[in-house]
Amino acid sequence: MLRTFTIVTTQANDALRPLHERMPVVLEEGAWPLWLSETDGQATDLLRPSATEFRVRRVSTAVNNVRNDQAELLAR
Repeated sequence: MLRTFTIVTTQANDALRPLHERMPVVLEEGAWPLWLSETDGQATDLLRPSATEFRVRRVSTAVNNVRNDQAELLAR
């Protein structure tokens, strides 16, 4: 068995745009049935910037390397 996942991205919202032009698609709980094809509609309509409030804070550039895996990476 191979278990995989993917991160679907879209244009960044106003809060995240200063950091990067893309952001992950954030599916609110009410959108799950459409995303999972349990209701009729176009799942592609969900591929839009999220209105969710995000907190942004500076972290070390060490987070850019997958070999770094320490709790200190979350320190301000």
